[in-house]
Amino acid sequence: MAWRHLEIVIERAKELESVHRFQSLKPYPVVCICDDEGNYYYDSEKKKPVDLNGRSNPEWGALFDFDIDIVEAQQRQLYLIVRLESHRNVSCLGDKFIGKVVLALENCLMILVMLMTRN
Repeated sequence: MAWRHLEIVIERAKELESVHRFQSLKPYPVVCICDDEGNYYYDSEKKKPVDLNGRSNPEWGALFDFDIDIVEAQQRQLYLIVRLESHRNVSCLGDKFIGKVVLALENCLMILVMLMTRN
């Protein structure tokens, strides 16, 4: 199997709109790798701590790392999904969704392989 180590760093977000009516924004990133049916490649998603000071301009410097089988990623059409959520003070309501970005992992891995073959 052709395994590659993939590191994703989420530095910051800018000018996020508040998704709460009665509390300030407390955003945090969530990253997962899923197939096109929503099944996790790993057992779960990875989360980083809330930025309590940043509000609409949070800074995390959050590192997420994964080991990916390139062949399986191409066969299963895996996607890297980065979501932003905001922590709610009332835990029974769950956290509030802000937005997400979905990237086809095959495209990311092809770029990685091209860069590695150059060296």
